[in-house]
Amino acid sequence: MTTCTQRAPLRFIAEVAGAAALIVAFTGSLAAQSGSDFLNTIDPVFAGVLARPANFDNTIQYAASAAARGDIESAISTYEQLRFYNPKLGGTRYQLGVLYYQLGSYAQSRGYLQTALEMPGPARAGQ
Repeated sequence: MTTCTQRAPLRFIAEVAGAAALIVAFTGSLAAQSGSDFLNTIDPVFAGVLARPANFDNTIQYAASAAARGDIESAISTYEQLRFYNPKLGGTRYQLGVLYYQLGSYAQSRGYLQTALEMPGPARAGQ
Protein backbone atom coordinates (compact mmCIF):
# COMPACT_ATOMS: atom_id res chain seq x y z
CA MET A 1 0.00 0.00 0.00
CA THR A 2 1.41 3.40 -1.01
CA THR A 3 0.96 6.41 1.11
CA CYS A 4 0.23 9.96 0.05
CA THR A 5 3.80 11.00 0.78
CA GLN A 6 5.15 8.33 -1.59
CA ARG A 7 2.86 9.41 -4.45
CA ALA A 8 3.77 13.10 -4.28
CA PRO A 9 7.41 12.66 -5.39
CA LEU A 10 6.33 10.36 -8.23
CA ARG A 11 3.76 12.89 -9.43
CA PHE A 12 6.37 15.65 -9.30
CA ILE A 13 8.85 13.54 -11.30
CA ALA A 14 6.17 12.80 -13.91
CA GLU A 15 5.29 16.49 -14.24
CA VAL A 16 8.95 17.49 -14.58
CA ALA A 17 9.54 14.75 -17.16
CA GLY A 18 6.52 15.91 -19.17
CA ALA A 19 7.67 19.51 -19.10
CA ALA A 20 11.18 18.46 -20.12
CA ALA A 21 9.78 16.46 -23.04
CA LEU A 22 7.85 19.51 -24.26
CA ILE A 23 10.94 21.69 -24.00
CA VAL A 24 13.07 19.18 -25.92
CA ALA A 25 10.42 18.86 -28.65
CA PHE A 26 10.06 22.62 -28.99
CA THR A 27 13.82 23.21 -28.98
CA GLY A 28 14.33 20.50 -31.56
CA SER A 29 11.90 22.13 -33.97
CA LEU A 30 13.62 25.49 -33.50
CA ALA A 31 17.07 24.01 -33.98
CA ALA A 32 15.95 22.38 -37.24
CA GLN A 33 15.28 25.82 -38.73
CA SER A 34 18.46 27.37 -40.05
CA GLY A 35 19.21 31.08 -40.10
CA SER A 36 18.51 31.33 -43.82
CA ASP A 37 15.17 29.50 -43.38
CA PHE A 38 14.24 32.03 -40.72
CA LEU A 39 15.06 34.94 -43.02
CA ASN A 40 12.99 33.38 -45.81
CA THR A 41 9.88 33.13 -43.62
CA ILE A 42 9.81 36.76 -42.50
CA ASP A 43 8.97 40.00 -44.27
CA PRO A 44 11.58 40.57 -46.99
CA VAL A 45 11.96 44.23 -46.04
CA PHE A 46 12.61 43.26 -42.42
CA ALA A 47 15.06 40.60 -43.62
CA GLY A 48 16.93 43.39 -45.39
CA VAL A 49 17.09 45.36 -42.15
CA LEU A 50 18.43 42.31 -40.33
CA ALA A 51 21.00 41.61 -43.04
CA ARG A 52 22.16 45.24 -43.29
CA PRO A 53 21.22 47.05 -40.07
CA ALA A 54 23.33 50.12 -40.90
CA ASN A 55 21.50 50.71 -44.18
CA PHE A 56 19.38 53.80 -43.54
CA ASP A 57 17.20 53.31 -46.63
CA ASN A 58 16.25 49.75 -45.62
CA THR A 59 15.27 50.92 -42.17
CA ILE A 60 13.12 53.76 -43.52
CA GLN A 61 11.50 51.39 -46.01
CA TYR A 62 10.70 48.91 -43.22
CA ALA A 63 9.21 51.61 -41.00
CA ALA A 64 7.04 52.88 -43.87
CA SER A 65 5.87 49.37 -44.81
CA ALA A 66 5.06 48.55 -41.17
CA ALA A 67 2.96 51.71 -40.93
CA ALA A 68 1.24 50.95 -44.25
CA ARG A 69 0.19 47.48 -43.12
CA GLY A 70 -1.11 48.84 -39.80
CA ASP A 71 1.73 47.67 -37.57
CA ILE A 72 2.01 51.06 -35.92
CA GLU A 73 4.01 49.84 -32.93
CA SER A 74 6.75 48.38 -35.16
CA ALA A 75 6.84 51.54 -37.23
CA ILE A 76 7.12 53.69 -34.10
CA SER A 77 9.92 51.60 -32.64
CA THR A 78 11.82 51.76 -35.92
CA TYR A 79 11.40 55.53 -36.25
CA GLU A 80 12.35 55.96 -32.58
CA GLN A 81 15.53 54.00 -33.26
CA LEU A 82 16.32 56.23 -36.23
CA ARG A 83 15.66 59.33 -34.12
CA PHE A 84 17.97 58.01 -31.41
CA TYR A 85 20.86 57.58 -33.84
CA ASN A 86 20.20 60.81 -35.74
CA PRO A 87 18.09 63.33 -33.78
CA LYS A 88 18.33 65.89 -36.61
CA LEU A 89 15.96 63.97 -38.89
CA GLY A 90 12.86 66.13 -39.06
CA GLY A 91 11.05 63.65 -41.27
CA THR A 92 11.42 60.98 -38.63
CA ARG A 93 9.85 63.27 -36.04
CA TYR A 94 7.03 64.06 -38.46
CA GLN A 95 6.33 60.37 -39.04
CA LEU A 96 6.39 59.73 -35.30
CA GLY A 97 3.88 62.53 -34.82
CA VAL A 98 1.55 60.99 -37.38
CA LEU A 99 1.88 57.50 -35.91
CA TYR A 100 1.33 58.62 -32.33
CA TYR A 101 -1.76 60.51 -33.53
CA GLN A 102 -3.07 57.28 -35.07
CA LEU A 103 -2.58 55.56 -31.72
CA GLY A 104 -4.51 58.32 -29.97
CA SER A 105 -1.49 59.61 -28.07
CA TYR A 106 -2.20 63.22 -28.94
CA ALA A 107 0.23 64.92 -26.54
CA GLN A 108 3.11 62.77 -27.82
CA SER A 109 2.00 63.43 -31.39
CA ARG A 110 1.84 67.19 -30.87
CA GLY A 111 5.35 67.23 -29.38
CA TYR A 112 6.85 65.42 -32.36
CA LEU A 113 4.96 67.48 -34.93
CA GLN A 114 5.95 70.77 -33.28
CA THR A 115 9.62 69.84 -33.17
CA ALA A 116 9.47 68.61 -36.77
CA LEU A 117 8.11 71.99 -37.88
CA GLU A 118 10.80 73.85 -35.93
CA MET A 119 13.63 71.88 -37.54
CA PRO A 120 15.40 73.22 -40.62
CA GLY A 121 15.31 71.27 -43.83
CA PRO A 122 12.77 68.97 -45.43
CA ALA A 123 10.82 68.15 -42.25
CA ARG A 124 7.53 69.25 -43.80
CA ALA A 125 8.06 67.00 -46.80
CA GLY A 126 8.09 63.93 -44.54
CA GLN A 127 11.74 63.06 -44.99
